[in-house]
Amino acid sequence: MPRIDSNRFESIRIDSNRLESTRIDSNRLESDRIDSNNHPDSNNHPEKLKKNASNRLESTRIDSNRLESTRIGSNRLE
Repeated sequence: MPRIDSNRFESIRIDSNRLESTRIDSNRLESDRIDSNNHPDSNNHPEKLKKNASNRLESTRIDSNRLESTRIGSNRLE
């Protein structure tokens, strides 16, 4: 009957505890990310995201007005 190396099993247990500890740390990191996103100065704060999206939309409107202006300019050329 082969001998079971109990030290190896103990080592595996310790490694699994390290893995569990790493999971807990990554959960803390995720939690910190969520907290930082809710911070008013964060670029991912919901209010900032809305403002940025609205600015992008406004920018698109301005670009479409420039395009319209270019069309008018090209009509004058003809």
